[in-house]
Amino acid sequence: MDDETSPADEKLMAQARADFARAREAMRQDRDAAAEDLRFARLGEQWPEAIRRARELEGRPCLTLNRLPAFIRQVVNEARQNRPAITCHPVDSAADPATAEVLNGLIRNIEQSSDADVAYDTALDFAVTCGFGVFRINARASETGGEDLDLAIERVADPFSVWGDPDSLAADSSDWDVAFVTR
Repeated sequence: MDDETSPADEKLMAQARADFARAREAMRQDRDAAAEDLRFARLGEQWPEAIRRARELEGRPCLTLNRLPAFIRQVVNEARQNRPAITCHPVDSAADPATAEVLNGLIRNIEQSSDADVAYDTALDFAVTCGFGVFRINARASETGGEDLDLAIERVADPFSVWGDPDSLAADSSDWDVAFVTR
């Protein structure tokens, strides 16, 4: 295999580095706040470090009565009870209702075979806890073998590993032109 990188590859890598730097800078403030929210809600780190250290040196307690996990579970469980579903509808006179029903069946199959509920629940839990959660739709090798690919809805265990397009305007990130998964 040739170890030399082509000029086209170098140009692509330079563009990717520039896009990642823009994404990191654009999302830094929101991600820092989200990480603080996560530590506050899940780890109970509710005392500022300087105050906590000063109180410990003075032998004073730093009590933390973390009530947030119960409220987070309440919101997450409510959403799990009323889970939205992906549904295809024919939208004009040229659309075929039978085709929409076939697509609905395919989507249900993809969700079932890829254990999409876990991906949805993980993303929801992070969204409630720190403001954003992600899952991804991936094409992976078919279990039947050959060159076929199956779509799968996959859990992203760490939403901080995903860096999106800083130019995105859509609430659901459907207009991302670039994205990076770092872990």
